[in-house]
Amino acid sequence: MTAVARDYNELIDQAYEALEETRFQEALDMGREALEADPESAPGHYLCGAALAEMRHAEEAIPYLRLALELDPDYPDARFCLASAQFSTCHFTAARHELKKVLKSEKRLADAHYSLGLCLEREGKFAAADESMARAVELAPDRFHAPFRVDRRQFDEIVLKAVALLPSYFRDYLKNIPVLVDDLPTEDLLFSVEPLLDPEIFGLFSGTPLLERSLMDTVPAEPDRIHLFQRNIERYCPGRERLLEEIRVTLLHEIGHAMGLDDEGLDKLGYA
Repeated sequence: MTAVARDYNELIDQAYEALEETRFQEALDMGREALEADPESAPGHYLCGAALAEMRHAEEAIPYLRLALELDPDYPDARFCLASAQFSTCHFTAARHELKKVLKSEKRLADAHYSLGLCLEREGKFAAADESMARAVELAPDRFHAPFRVDRRQFDEIVLKAVALLPSYFRDYLKNIPVLVDDLPTEDLLFSVEPLLDPEIFGLFSGTPLLERSLMDTVPAEPDRIHLFQRNIERYCPGRERLLEEIRVTLLHEIGHAMGLDDEGLDKLGYA
């Protein structure tokens, strides 16, 4: 084995280790260095793509991951990572297609079953989505839990309870802003800002924040409203108490955004 080969193999091993230990920038740097040694390295492309995806640069990650699969089509880690990046960038059909391929060879990969559930939700196939997520729970109960599902009437009742738990000033502010409950954010909503919104967001304020309004504005460009996304919130919650708490926190944040506060501002007030 040549010194160059040893250096390359060492880089790949160290980059995998950095990725596993969440040292994503180091993994990216070593992956790029490995590609300098071997531009046709499937692991090198995968490591760069995976690190970028973990750093929330999914669009940049996708070309690396596609190249990894061109060089090695039988690379389930790269294919799963590509599907995750595609989902994050709202390419839901493409993500589902890749996940189906992953599951043909990796039938017991819990993450792939869970992610497939996310894609099926986007298609409105809620029963199939919950079945896929249940399979993830069965395979990895230490990492996944079943979503706590309620019907819309029950969810609305829990929203009212969450509102009652808000500080009085936030409750008063909410009197002028409707709260809309939807299953999931629409694609139009996800693409309405740059960068794209996370498809798994719990809530969103849309409208003009108070601190950005002009005294001359008599009619806002778009009506103020707060969106809550029921299935996204439920998916995170194993039970009713957690569901109540997540709705309360989401409302707190979105009302804060309506006031013109960012997360740092909410944190200073003790509400983050």
